[in-house]
Amino acid sequence: MSRPSVRRYRNIFVIGLPGVGKTSFGIAYAAHTSRSFYDLDRMIEAEQGRTIADIFADAAGGGERSFREMERHMLQKLAGRQNIVLALGGGASCSEDALRIMNEHGFVVQLSDEPESIVKRLQMVRQQRPLFAGAGDEKDALRILAELTSARQQWYDRAHLTLDLRFSSLDAAKLELASYEKQAFRRTYIHDLEQLGDH
Repeated sequence: MSRPSVRRYRNIFVIGLPGVGKTSFGIAYAAHTSRSFYDLDRMIEAEQGRTIADIFADAAGGGERSFREMERHMLQKLAGRQNIVLALGGGASCSEDALRIMNEHGFVVQLSDEPESIVKRLQMVRQQRPLFAGAGDEKDALRILAELTSARQQWYDRAHLTLDLRFSSLDAAKLELASYEKQAFRRTYIHDLEQLGDH
């Protein structure tokens, strides 16, 4: 990815598979850095007045295709704000347009974890997750997760930073991101000063 607009926006976009913990991490990091937190799915639900599951189920209204357009619109709307942490739904970052928007407005952070841990989280809210609502058991959920990983990992890997929760606690992940952000801000600031000196 190209250099994010660190100085102007200072935004953090949290991406990754469904159930990896993006919202929990985003809330914690926003509090840690005195930012405002937003969950993309919850913002869409508030705007539409219905759940994501209902939007997916509305075939006459476009179903998933319509939902993806809502994601893009809401991402564009929120990305222009400053000093926010935004947790995206699992598929929201999987396009060139979404990556461009995020990269222009801040840092993109991927969360990852072992599949078994993700599925355990999903099992508690399965009916709220349209792509997993039909999973009969844990084995079925793992299969669906593997399919999503195969299709989406190429997009997630284009994040500026990956935080692997298999080897890190939530607190440690927060500190790692804070350190990365501080270093990146310093590099960007120095780069901008050098660019001014060239003119």
